[in-house]
Amino acid sequence: MTPISRDGDIIGFLRLTLEHQSVIDHAKQQIQSTITEFRALLALALFLGALLMGMLLRREYRSRLLPW
Repeated sequence: MTPISRDGDIIGFLRLTLEHQSVIDHAKQQIQSTITEFRALLALALFLGALLMGMLLRREYRSRLLPW
């Protein structure tokens, strides 16, 4: 409890209560959200890498890059 004062007189008290389980649940939710975003970005990176590899390995594109 923290006293609230005005002009040196205590006019009330402030009590802050954190529920342990709600804090843990919120942290778990944030972690799950972060993991989901990470998985989506990883899947996007793999897809773009495969697309780039397929484009670079195509025969007509390779023939333009290499003179032989």
